[in-house]
Amino acid sequence: MLYHRTACEGADDTLVELIDYCYRKFSVMVGQCEKLADDQYLFPDDTTQNAKQIMAESKAEEMDKQFKEIEFKTTMSCFSIIRFISDHLETLPVPIVH
Repeated sequence: MLYHRTACEGADDTLVELIDYCYRKFSVMVGQCEKLADDQYLFPDDTTQNAKQIMAESKAEEMDKQFKEIEFKTTMSCFSIIRFISDHLETLPVPIVH
């Protein structure tokens, strides 16, 4: 929706709230990344796990892994949203630009 200039212009105050939401997601991710060691990743590759390791996970661990995956993907989507908004900065109202 934000790919088109008219959608960005018509969003007004809602766009300010969306930008704030994206900013909060970015802040959380940066905070999580700062806590990681040099050889750790925020969203590690799970292809090295075998079936026994996956079956041995508790429901809480599985839910935690799924939560982290959803949060990561949501934050990546926020990058796309901000990119589309930034394409139309010249036509957006002053509160959004600042």
